[in-house]
Amino acid sequence: MHNEDHSVRPPIVNDDLVGKVNNKIRENQRFTISELRTCFPQISSTILCEIVAERLHYHKVCARWVPKMLMDEQRNQRMSSAFTFLQRYHSEGEKFLDHIVTVDGN
Repeated sequence: MHNEDHSVRPPIVNDDLVGKVNNKIRENQRFTISELRTCFPQISSTILCEIVAERLHYHKVCARWVPKMLMDEQRNQRMSSAFTFLQRYHSEGEKFLDHIVTVDGN
């Protein structure tokens, strides 16, 4: 007796599909899995959840999917901005804080 080679179905989740899901998420980060499923009807909700959470490392924050980790470029930009703000605060004092405008992203 010996085992014969069986035809193996290709995996459902591949890098191409993960890339397409990621592009769709970046178009609208306020999506639900149900809405995402309408774009990928051939993929189950369970598989889409796996792609979003485990492969792309997104998690839900205030009804918006965001990356868990910042990319190196994003991290460097935030550090640079924070350093610039700190330098201006030390040179201008409390008066500098009056010039900062914050905006709610909604």
